[in-house]
Amino acid sequence: MRLRLGLALVALLAGLLVGCGGEPSRNAVPAPSTNAGPGEPAPTPTQRSTQAPTGQSDPDPAPTRRCGGVSYGDVLGPKPKLGHAKLRKTRVMPAVCAAYWAPHLDDYFTPQALEIQGDLAYVGGYKWNRSVSRRPCQIAVIDTRTGRTLAFVKKFQAPVYGPTPTYCRHGGGMDMDSHGLWVAELERLWLLDPAKLGKGDPVLRVWRLDKRVRGATVLIDGNRIGFGSYRPASTGKLRWFSVADVLRPGRTLISGPASVERVPVRLQGISSTDKGLWFSSSDAHCASLKAPGHKPVTFVHGAEDVEIRGPDLWTVSEAGVKAYLHGRDPIVPSLLRLDKRAVLAGGAPTCRWL
Repeated sequence: MRLRLGLALVALLAGLLVGCGGEPSRNAVPAPSTNAGPGEPAPTPTQRSTQAPTGQSDPDPAPTRRCGGVSYGDVLGPKPKLGHAKLRKTRVMPAVCAAYWAPHLDDYFTPQALEIQGDLAYVGGYKWNRSVSRRPCQIAVIDTRTGRTLAFVKKFQAPVYGPTPTYCRHGGGMDMDSHGLWVAELERLWLLDPAKLGKGDPVLRVWRLDKRVRGATVLIDGNRIGFGSYRPASTGKLRWFSVADVLRPGRTLISGPASVERVPVRLQGISSTDKGLWFSSSDAHCASLKAPGHKPVTFVHGAEDVEIRGPDLWTVSEAGVKAYLHGRDPIVPSLLRLDKRAVLAGGAPTCRWL
């Protein structure tokens, strides 16, 4: 009888131990999910909705570190021939979760703007030229699961000042909502159909910007659209307009903003969450990120536009483009996804222009 009771007790304890060992840890990071099942082809831009979430929710990030940096071999996409086959070491690089090369870097494509829609990254920029007036806006659509380029637009144009078409130049800002993909340059605002990128004429509308409105970067925040200005040695301005007013039939000039606010020096990108606005400032050798309720922290060298998606912080960098590299310099990837919490825990920036 004692022997049977002892054996039953041993079996009970063994079952409890197996049950405890099989339960997942509360701190375990779940595997990332994708919309496509095994064996399904990568999505194309026309398979995606053009409705972009504005005022992204900004929940408290997970208490565990999610990412640990990447090496040169980890970067997805077409590897450029320029630069050194080694990534530039900076204080923020250990927070990188994934990184990508933009296409046509060897042909002077210079990333400036970013929009994230599900698994798709819309990377806007221009083809560099010594003359700013000869820098056509370009857009790459990248599948972030594979790094594959799904579409690339080398130039888009439309009649602006008369019957002769004018092409977009030095595109610096980009955002998306239900109306389409907005692209801002210094003197004009363009509205594109993302389903037609790489498949015909994507231009839906174009507006001229008043001299006081500088489209260095652009942000759609609910029912308003903001244009941020870039100044190398002083704070700039963010001018807000009503989206409905901009879309008014027959309107071709944007002037007289509804409101104006100050933005950081060397503004390169803006993103919006329910906690407020995020600002990216940089040059090719230093960068600063200002988040709502936080002091500025060091960021990716050459960082331009920023996008917040849950615990992730996305950015594009121009520090790895042909025009700004010298010989075999270590290189910075074009597109990066970072752990937002780890970035905000970084130290203060040491940029000389701050």
